[in-house]
Amino acid sequence: MSGHGVFQEQHSSFEGCAIANFIYGPNGSGKSTISNLLRNQDDLDSEPSSIEWDGDSSEIIVYNKEWREENFRDQQNFPGVFTLGSDSVEAQKNIDDLLDKLQRTQEKISSANKQLEDKQKQIDDATESFRDSVWDNVLKPNERLLGPALTGYRNSKSKFASKLLEKPGEEPSVTIDELEAQIADVFSGEPNTYESISIDSFRTLVDNLGNCETCDIWELAIIGNQDVGIAELIGTLGNSDWVRQGMVYVDETDVCPFCQQHTITSDLKTQLESFFDNQYETNLRKAKDELNCYRSTAGALLTIFEALLENPFIVACGDQSRQLLETKVLEIRPAIEENIKLMEGKVAEPSRRVTISSCSKLYEELLQQITVINNAIIEHNEAMLNISKEKERLLKDTWATLRKIGAAAIQSHEEAIKKLEGAKKGLEKTIREQKGYEKNFNEQIVEARKGITSIQPTVDEINRSLLAYGFDGFSIQPSGASENAYQIVRPDGSPAGKTLSEGEETFVAFLYFMQLIKGSVDPNQFAQEKIVVIDDPICSLDSTVLYIVSCMVKQLIDDAKKNQSEVKQVFVLTHNAFFHKEASFSKGKAYDDRNTKYWTIQKRGNQSFIKDHGSTNPIKTSYELLWEEVKSRSASTIALQNSMRRIIENYFRMLGKDKSDKIENRFETIEDKIICRSLFAWMNDGSHSIPDDLYIDSYSESPDKYREVFKRIFEVSENIEHYKMMMGDVYKETVESNAE
Repeated sequence: MSGHGVFQEQHSSFEGCAIANFIYGPNGSGKSTISNLLRNQDDLDSEPSSIEWDGDSSEIIVYNKEWREENFRDQQNFPGVFTLGSDSVEAQKNIDDLLDKLQRTQEKISSANKQLEDKQKQIDDATESFRDSVWDNVLKPNERLLGPALTGYRNSKSKFASKLLEKPGEEPSVTIDELEAQIADVFSGEPNTYESISIDSFRTLVDNLGNCETCDIWELAIIGNQDVGIAELIGTLGNSDWVRQGMVYVDETDVCPFCQQHTITSDLKTQLESFFDNQYETNLRKAKDELNCYRSTAGALLTIFEALLENPFIVACGDQSRQLLETKVLEIRPAIEENIKLMEGKVAEPSRRVTISSCSKLYEELLQQITVINNAIIEHNEAMLNISKEKERLLKDTWATLRKIGAAAIQSHEEAIKKLEGAKKGLEKTIREQKGYEKNFNEQIVEARKGITSIQPTVDEINRSLLAYGFDGFSIQPSGASENAYQIVRPDGSPAGKTLSEGEETFVAFLYFMQLIKGSVDPNQFAQEKIVVIDDPICSLDSTVLYIVSCMVKQLIDDAKKNQSEVKQVFVLTHNAFFHKEASFSKGKAYDDRNTKYWTIQKRGNQSFIKDHGSTNPIKTSYELLWEEVKSRSASTIALQNSMRRIIENYFRMLGKDKSDKIENRFETIEDKIICRSLFAWMNDGSHSIPDDLYIDSYSESPDKYREVFKRIFEVSENIEHYKMMMGDVYKETVESNAE
């Protein structure tokens, strides 16, 4: 209610409303504000107040001053109320049967809807659990590697999970390492292309190495001229390599470099020179050349090979491609080094025969690996030329990889959702079928009612009530000026016009409203559920009619509680304590069941506050209401004085034994006696004048003094127990406070 009229405080609301709801508040406290808001619900759309429904909304019918003015502004022509007549027992029984079937159908729809809500909640919970699971266990561990291909899905659990469920059966075409490298290339902004590795240069070097390794010089024993006389001796000794090395030291002297004796003759020197002839030197030179070629070619190959490991494409491909090449290096390098050692040995000892290992297989494997890399470069460059298609492939592989990682979670989730969706579809089918039955029953009910609905039963019921309660000066009759409308006429048939008293008009308006609850101004529109709001229906009514109205309200509430009418909830707002008591009491005691709630509206200054009393009736009798005013610390001095006077008048006139002057004389001070006399004023003067107020103006701002004298009146008259009983907890708190 906050933000409307006197209800400016936050949390001004009626919460946990029951079937029967009694709201008591003085005039000006905001009751009309409440009833008008309920009557004009469209005004709530742009206001801070609102209505919260437990289930579907229902029609709200409000009786208040504004409703009376709108409906009885033209007393000659106000809308007729269609109700079901009782002239066709069989037709009525048919309608009752249809209504019973309709109710059972609606109960089935309601039950199925609740089950449907439960299934949907289970689906929502399962979906949320799946989202969290795949987010933590599938996305997060792979986000760094595959992130560029997951744009648009890294900030939404819902979108990621939904995408993951699209095609769970696909298999990725590459490993996750390959996928990572390819994603890094394709999604790295500007598309990168790479130059192919020149395989011809590698093949030239490999061919040269192969030629060196297969040269026949390594298997040839390089020895001197056998036609020289000394050749037989050198051959017998097998020391040609030793002799050749010593030849370096043979000069113009005759000193032997081996024995250091003067044994070198010109003839021996000539024979030695002839032994190491041109053929020997040619073969030795060939061995040296092959060694140098092999060594330089191998060095060039390994240098280029080392550079190849830093090739941008190989680096971009990741560790796997690099490791394959490094493995080839580890195999080729020691084989070449071993061959070089053998060749060097041959050159040092030309007569030795050596076998050089062929590395052709390793070279061929190297060339094949380079070919594979070149093919990958070609594929990459082609992909860069058609990057959109390549991105599409990588996206497909990315999601296939992620689905493979989360396969177990996906399967479990899909099986659970399939089962729940199956149950949900079954319930939706049931609801559709039952709604079809509901529509059919409603159509049958409308057709059945057309034959027996009429405004005449309303006319008869209102007129019967008027005569029963002594209103025989006018009656309700169908209007002659308009079809399906009423007019108020005198016994002679003349229009009553504006001659009705306020009390008569109020009573007939309430009777009309009670009939409106049972029927409708549209013969085809009978609401299944109604909320009835009654705001102060007893204005200008005498006590007898007030009692009649309260009985009608009580019957309306009892029928609603027993579910014997279309009324599902009743709100009664009143400022009249007697009417409140009559409407809220049944068989001598207040309603105190779980289907009844009570509120009071208290006004302080320009603001009103709503107090919830639960199922406890705050107003037992008018007499107890006066005591509530005395107990209230917020009551004004004038209101407090008047309440005290009325209590004294009721109690001491009907129950008290002592006269007022005798009680007054038991007070000691003049001030207390004057206050005491003023409180007995209504009792002594017949409640028509309060002359002693002239003498107590100086004390009118001292409510505590009045409370003190009021209490003393009961003490000196020996009626303090009645005071204690009526003050209840307030009396106990006062005693405890004084004790402290």
